Amino acid sequence: MLRLLRAGCMHGLHRSSPSDRVREHPRPGHVPLQVACPRKLRNICGRTKYWSSTAKAEEVIWSRRSGARFEPVLRLIAARGGIRATAAPPRRHLMLPISGFRHYELYDHSTSTWRLTREQAARLIYAHGPCLIGLFVTSDYYSGWWSGSGCDDDDADPVLYRGFSKDPVQRRERQLVDPYAGNHAAVCYMYEFVGDELHLRLLDNQDSHGPRLWVEYEAIDRVATLSVDPVDPSNWAY
Repeated sequence: MLRLLRAGCMHGLHRSSPSDRVREHPRPGHVPLQVACPRKLRNICGRTKYWSSTAKAEEVIWSRRSGARFEPVLRLIAARGGIRATAAPPRRHLMLPISGFRHYELYDHSTSTWRLTREQAARLIYAHGPCLIGLFVTSDYYSGWWSGSGCDDDDADPVLYRGFSKDPVQRRERQLVDPYAGNHAAVCYMYEFVGDELHLRLLDNQDSHGPRLWVEYEAIDRVATLSVDPVDPSNWAY
């Protein structure tokens, strides 16, 4: 569910560099915040409409059938002041604010070329990660953690998803025969170069722990980077 991944990405950004993200943090290196269940955000996305340039009509931001896209959800989160978070004890509701985002379509279908090289993509993740990524997945994407070989927190795990064709026709045909095929989103928090290949480490949301998977850069269709504002630590409960 894309809204959960956006929440996780924002949580990761606020935690990734406390000295940069938090003003006068009383406990350096520790951010005692957890993202609250974004059920309310999901419900609002299910009621709020936006203009879809693809469909040439108004659509709800999120639906069970078609899911959601990056930009309308991120705009809604920004307009509402961020993602709700908790600090305990006692339980209190705070907001993890978002100040902006940038969306990158990585593949140019008109020329069949990449808009960002592997090196440029790695620099983007290094400077602005963790970030949201969008990709087309098939049952092969899930096979690693279904078998147990990719469903752990071991970042040295060798399982790698190499993606599927960028051709829209081939993707539609695959969806007719593969019930797990379709557009998907995850949080990218790590990368490494293996020879000439760029491998991205993703945190998915199939269960409360992920899973975490490696994917090849060429499997990715789009990336969204988020900017977050510092959180006032005087509102935290210790």
